[in-house]
This record gives sequence, C-alpha cells and structure tokens, in this order.
Amino acid sequence: MAAQPQNDPVTLLQEAFYNFDEDKDFLLHIDEIRRIATEDGEPLTGQDAQEFLDECMNFADADGYVDYKSLAQMMLS
Repeated sequence: MAAQPQNDPVTLLQEAFYNFDEDKDFLLHIDEIRRIATEDGEPLTGQDAQEFLDECMNFADADGYVDYKSLAQMMLS
C-alpha cells in the first residue's frame, strides 16, 4: 500500500488530532473541541460553531469524549 501524501485530508486530520490530544489517548473532550473550533486557526463563529459542536455531540460518549475514528468519520464524510 502506498503512503498517503502529506496534504491528504486523512493525514492532516490525524496530525491535527494528535497535536490537540494532550494525553495521546485518541480522545478529545467536547470542551476541547469547542475551544479548538472557536479559538484556534480560522475559528468558527455563531451558528457554524454550534452546528459543528452539535454534530460532535452525536459522536460523544456519556462523559463527553469523542474518539478520533468517530470525529474523522464525521469530518471526512
């Protein structure tokens, strides 16, 4: 199998998730996702931010954590 290019969306998402996942357990809490989405890079605002967070909550466990696989599935579909 050939390696994915560095600018491939899957690779970029993996790298971003890894950078934000402080304890490297492949989980991000919804509060972390909210901060990242509204404060880092090109932040989402208003309705866009709320829609993104609502979608993330569909994948969160009972403790408010979203795993990498679920987040990737949501963002890449």
